[in-house]
Amino acid sequence: SQDCLMQQPFIRDPSMTVQDMVNETVGRLGENIRVRRFKRFSLGE
Repeated sequence: SQDCLMQQPFIRDPSMTVQDMVNETVGRLGENIRVRRFKRFSLGE
């Protein structure tokens, strides 16, 4: 499930994946980060 999450489009910028956003943030902060938890949202249900 972690791999699936990381390959999904990032909700605030669908042109990049969640993994791209994590990598960009790591580069900007200079610190290693990891996703520890997330919330699932469904639209139109």
